Amino acid sequence: MMMQIINIGGGYSGVTLELIRLIRGMLNAGVTPWAPGEGSVGYLGVEGHLARVYIGSGRAYYKDQLMDGGEALHAAGLAHWTPGCK
Repeated sequence: MMMQIINIGGGYSGVTLELIRLIRGMLNAGVTPWAPGEGSVGYLGVEGHLARVYIGSGRAYYKDQLMDGGEALHAAGLAHWTPGCK
């Protein structure tokens, strides 16, 4: 997730500052998206599972419990990100 902030934070990717703030908030709050250990498309599969939590879907760990991604964000006091135009 830190690498995503570095990669997309340069301003060339078309993402909003809101998304970068959400990822930072997740790191600070200890919300960790669940992703499979193996996949057929390398890192893209992992990034897809990260993105699912960003939009309030998928699964994530919060306080050592695996739960719905939206629930984990809510429990940490964070709001999911809604994709849109930059």
